[in-house]
Amino acid sequence: MLKYKLVVFGVLLLLLGCGDGDLTIETISFDEQDMETCDPPTLSTRVFFKTKENQSLILELPANLFKNQVSEEDIISNIGSASKLSYRIFNENVTQTYFCSSLPPSSPLVTEEVVAEAGSVVIKTVSGEDPNSFLHSISLKDISFIRENGDRITNLETTNFGGFETQLPESSN
Repeated sequence: MLKYKLVVFGVLLLLLGCGDGDLTIETISFDEQDMETCDPPTLSTRVFFKTKENQSLILELPANLFKNQVSEEDIISNIGSASKLSYRIFNENVTQTYFCSSLPPSSPLVTEEVVAEAGSVVIKTVSGEDPNSFLHSISLKDISFIRENGDRITNLETTNFGGFETQLPESSN
């Protein structure tokens, strides 16, 4: 009988003594969502976003990253210094209207915002099907968010954020 009590005590001790330390693992995944802008994207577009129900991922880039020429090497913009990536959670579903209104909308309300502290934005430009067009692809690499409570949300994979096409201006003869 004593042996049985010791086994039960040992099992209970293991079950109750091994907490996960309130470790919360979250993922931020917008892979299935399309990249959006307020107007059709151009070489001067600096803000891109993705929305999913009550969440958004907002990418703010410095000026002059996009050019109407094939990039020989990837263009890299570091998050935390040149570029900014924010993840927001709202109290209700969010749409493009929230980001593109001339006056800030009263709803939905942001309930949490986490800004990425590290990572890179990788831009690659290739020729389009039309010889006067260029395809610009935007990827995120080694992104790391740290929440106010110290929880780290990190994605060490390269994630396709989206892309768009530009045209050389038509020359007037």
